[in-house]
Amino acid sequence: LGENLLLLGNLGGLAWLYVLYFKKKCDFIKLEKWQTGYLVVYFIWTGIVAFLFPVLFGFK
Repeated sequence: LGENLLLLGNLGGLAWLYVLYFKKKCDFIKLEKWQTGYLVVYFIWTGIVAFLFPVLFGFK
């Protein structure tokens, strides 16, 4: 569920920025910054799943 929500947020933001881009209201750099900035969110989620979930759910 968590990953799906992250993807929904990423794709929703990209869709909005693409609409603005095709209407000539923003430039492509903004799209690039959105996508590369969202990588941080994925890294944080990966850290939570890899290190916090095992502790919370008692995996060994």
